[in-house]
Amino acid sequence: MTNLILFQNVHVLDVRHGRRRAGQVLVEGDAIRAVSDAAQPAEDARVIDGGGRTLMPGLIDCHAHVTFSQTNLALLADTPQTTLTLRALPILREPLFIVAPKNATLPGGDASGLEQLGERLPLIRYSPGAFLGRHVEIYLRYHGIDLPRQYEFDTADAILAMVKAGLGWTITTPLCVLKSQAVREDFQFLPLHSELATRTLRVVAHHDEHSALWERIAATARTALKHQWIPQIKRLAPWGEVNNGG
Repeated sequence: MTNLILFQNVHVLDVRHGRRRAGQVLVEGDAIRAVSDAAQPAEDARVIDGGGRTLMPGLIDCHAHVTFSQTNLALLADTPQTTLTLRALPILREPLFIVAPKNATLPGGDASGLEQLGERLPLIRYSPGAFLGRHVEIYLRYHGIDLPRQYEFDTADAILAMVKAGLGWTITTPLCVLKSQAVREDFQFLPLHSELATRTLRVVAHHDEHSALWERIAATARTALKHQWIPQIKRLAPWGEVNNGG
């Protein structure tokens, strides 16, 4: 039995040049023998018709991301539209933390502590469509924490207003608190203990479009964050890892 496989009628995702093109891919065993726009001579190969689907041979560039977006530049685009090869430039890394009512009794920030807190007050969540909402859900699932779904909102202002009123607690980030209309003295802040308790904001752009421009935009954003926001984040969450995303 031949160990050659020829993939025909596919679009090949070229992560080096950031483009997708029609082509063929010849595989021998567990190695890629050829990727070409031209027909490959392989009489003994088993032929697989890709039906025009996208094939990603050798996707090993860890700084190239395959994601969904509808814009050329986005901060973690949310709307699935077209599969694109993107370059992600980190601009801010900050911790997740617990925000609770000022007079609430807080347990520790580990998994058992969150479950105890969830028994006393409901977790007020970001909507599932929000990136931060998905990030928090991943964090909870990773630690096996299953809390009832009671309140969900799209904005930090709405969530923090609920927390201030004593109706629950939330998991968010210092930047979300700082950008909201909330008064910090109305809350308590507690760290989360986990390697997953961080988020990174990135400028995301097409790999092959105006690379120098996106680098300048990211550099400008890092400078603004460094001087305007990072000092405030460190004061609000002095225990957390805060940097320009590198």
